[in-house]
Amino acid sequence: MAIKPVPLIFLELSEKKTHLEKVKYLQEQRNDMVDLLLELAFSKKIRITLPDGAPNYQKTGEAALYNAHLLYANRRQIEMFINDNTAHIPEMRRESLFIDLLENLDPAEAELLIQVKDKKLTSYPGITRSVIEKVYDFELIDEPKTEEPAPVVEEKVVEPVVETPVEVTPEPAKKPAAKKQATRRKPAAKKPTTRKRKSPTKTETPGSEVK
Repeated sequence: MAIKPVPLIFLELSEKKTHLEKVKYLQEQRNDMVDLLLELAFSKKIRITLPDGAPNYQKTGEAALYNAHLLYANRRQIEMFINDNTAHIPEMRRESLFIDLLENLDPAEAELLIQVKDKKLTSYPGITRSVIEKVYDFELIDEPKTEEPAPVVEEKVVEPVVETPVEVTPEPAKKPAAKKQATRRKPAAKKPTTRKRKSPTKTETPGSEVK
């Protein structure tokens, strides 16, 4: 049975539907090159010591996904760039050697190696940390922190208030109130005064003597 190209293994692994299917597929398809690339992508202790991003290299034609077997033949060249293996080589020279390696690979393999170098498998989003930790026991890199988006504050649009003119109907003019004629009060009738009659004094009868 012919060995599968590494980019094809990564693609099929990423496209599996469930977590269990991914773990089972990786256990069945793993080999020395798959193990090395996944460790470089997810391990906390080893990495390709080159600047992030894709260097300016010449791609050799279109990607032949089902015939891309050149990574297997270039394992030693890849190991050169791990950690301090090429620390004695000037940085510009290391970058030049890495470009030579990329140009000797199939374009699909070269793109995969660049993503492994940057520890970002952007073309294979289904290969997650939770899958890797079920198969391998090396110390994993920390999960990238996702920043919470700032709350969106909706600006209230204040619509101009258009005042509609209010029609005021003039009130009818009031007629001046008629002056009331002053009525003279009649003088109050005098009450008749009744004089109290004096009680008749006792008259002395003749012949009475004062004792």
